[in-house]
Amino acid sequence: MTDPANVKQDVEAILAEFATRKDLLESFCAKTKVLIDAALEDANIRFQSIQARVKTKKKLREKYLEKPDYKRLDDITDLAGLRVITYYEDEIDLVVEVITREFALDPKHTNDRRKAEPDKFGYRAFNCVCSHSAERAKTVEYKRFAQVTFEIQVTSVLGHAWAEIEHVWYDLKDAYPDDIKRRLQRMAALLRSCGIRIS
Repeated sequence: MTDPANVKQDVEAILAEFATRKDLLESFCAKTKVLIDAALEDANIRFQSIQARVKTKKKLREKYLEKPDYKRLDDITDLAGLRVITYYEDEIDLVVEVITREFALDPKHTNDRRKAEPDKFGYRAFNCVCSHSAERAKTVEYKRFAQVTFEIQVTSVLGHAWAEIEHVWYDLKDAYPDDIKRRLQRMAALLRSCGIRIS
């Protein structure tokens, strides 16, 4: 007998469920952005900016269909996402320390994407999959967000710029010839060889 938990739900059902959560996720992003801002200021950590977004319906559809492991909406950990942008790479770890203190991290899905193979170039960041701490989730202000899992990316200004460039290329990668893809990778390698970390 097939376990219902292992059956991939229909994508239209996933999108319909997402639509019922979207307003909550948008409120969550706005509230959590303010919280991160305050926590970093309290720790005297400077940063360039904080971005927050809810995944678009188009991106959700693509991601859900691409990943066989996704069976239901809750399997997707970045429906709500925030990005903290630092000025320099060595400030990333300081921000991660604050995030680790302020939120409950999921170690299984949290990873340091700065640790890449020597011949691999491209986006570098520390990606944290989190939820609000049990203590904070009990408060009147945050209890409606108790079940929300979200992703925080921490990267530098240059890493953020590179991510924006790479994101466009990623979406259109199948439409571009190999020589253009190679040029993009060479550009990343050149920046890193000059000591400019795209992370």
